[in-house]
Amino acid sequence: MKNSMKKIVITICLFIGFISFSKAQGNLQFNKAKFIELEGMQYNFAPFNYYRGVDSVTITIPANKVWKIEKVQAVGVDSLTGYYDENIHGLPYITVNDVAISEPAGYPQQTGILWLPAGTYKLRLMARIGINGQGKFKGFISAIEYNIVP
Repeated sequence: MKNSMKKIVITICLFIGFISFSKAQGNLQFNKAKFIELEGMQYNFAPFNYYRGVDSVTITIPANKVWKIEKVQAVGVDSLTGYYDENIHGLPYITVNDVAISEPAGYPQQTGILWLPAGTYKLRLMARIGINGQGKFKGFISAIEYNIVP
């Protein structure tokens, strides 16, 4: 009788604990898709091969929202054809608050997903130019904004 009573009490405690834990976190509700484009020119100033910010934007994610960054890509523009090229000189990449979230163009791109909670973030497109002169670069960020519903 004591063992069955212990099992019932333990089962009830586990059930209450599970219910409490599941309610402690908010659910995510789709709000909207986001697309951010960064673009700029990089000129050959000394020192050569030094990365500089080409373009940047500051975003603010409001309270009770979260962004899920799905895809990040940085490319150069071929000066002869005008087409975007992942293997172009300059090896552009993108940072969030000065932390790289993409690999330089021409390298395997990261496929991981990045979650950004409420807050302010600086997105920056970085590139370098060697002795070639100048280059045009673009960066693309695709994200989904979710509402956090209690």
